[in-house]
Amino acid sequence: MSAKTPRKKSQTLPLVILAISALILGVVAANYMKSQGKKTPPGITTIGGNFTLQSDKGPVSLSDLRGKVVPLYFGYASCPDVCPTSLGQLASAIRQLSDEQQQQIQPVFVSVDPGRDTPKKLAVYADAFYPGMLGLTDKKEVIDDVTWSYRAMYKIVPMEDSAMGYSVDHSSTVYVIGKNGVIQSLAQHGTTVPELAEKLKDALAL
Repeated sequence: MSAKTPRKKSQTLPLVILAISALILGVVAANYMKSQGKKTPPGITTIGGNFTLQSDKGPVSLSDLRGKVVPLYFGYASCPDVCPTSLGQLASAIRQLSDEQQQQIQPVFVSVDPGRDTPKKLAVYADAFYPGMLGLTDKKEVIDDVTWSYRAMYKIVPMEDSAMGYSVDHSSTVYVIGKNGVIQSLAQHGTTVPELAEKLKDALAL
């Protein structure tokens, strides 16, 4: 979220509704499959999914990272407050884990601001928070498809009196994706470092 731009209820309410709806649908689907005698995959299967975006070294797909836990965050490199705070907390949470556990985690930062964030810029930005963190982006229409799949929200906000030209309001959620490519948990903005570390450990244990 941009600096000095408090989130309005009208902006957060759709995200809350979508998140609740996704969880409800997940429970319904799990109960149905159980009634049919089918094994349900662990995690939230009603949102998320595979995607392919661009890194500084070429295209990267979520499926390429199977076998690792992927904490995924949507934001933008010019974000003055929320993104640095969230990515810093994510990095701190990963560092609370053992070296062996850290080797099984691949953090990913997806920029929703492809007009300013090139893959090369994102590689440097993401790596500054945690070595090896992937910085990805793509054309707007591709980003829109991915954010819709994950029910992530963002909005370009013009700033007429600023040299930046515009800021980006966006939801702030870490999607903890399991080794099977399925979201295992969500860490909303305000989740503490120890709480996020526990979510990562839980995903690693599956």
